[in-house]
Amino acid sequence: GGRAAHESCQSSIQKNEEFILQLRQENKFLHKQLAEAKAGDEEILRRAFQDRGSEKHAFRDMSARDAMEKLDWMVLSKKKRLNAMKHTTQAYQQRLDELKMGRNLS
Repeated sequence: GGRAAHESCQSSIQKNEEFILQLRQENKFLHKQLAEAKAGDEEILRRAFQDRGSEKHAFRDMSARDAMEKLDWMVLSKKKRLNAMKHTTQAYQQRLDELKMGRNLS
């Protein structure tokens, strides 16, 4: 009774210690991978913004994915603005053409 229970507990303790060691090794490996990924993101962002000092600071603490999402949003926003400006310019040009034609008719 008592001896078998003691041996069972010792066996469980040993298995748990081995499992803890395995988890520590996996954790160390994952930390290393994360550090390498962050370093890679920093390098990507450094290269992308090397000639754009003021913008570099806005993206400094972001991952490459977050920076890309923000840049995509900024590009989309600027495209919308550009399209609105093109529309306004076309409307002004059309009005100008109408005025010119009106002047030529009289």
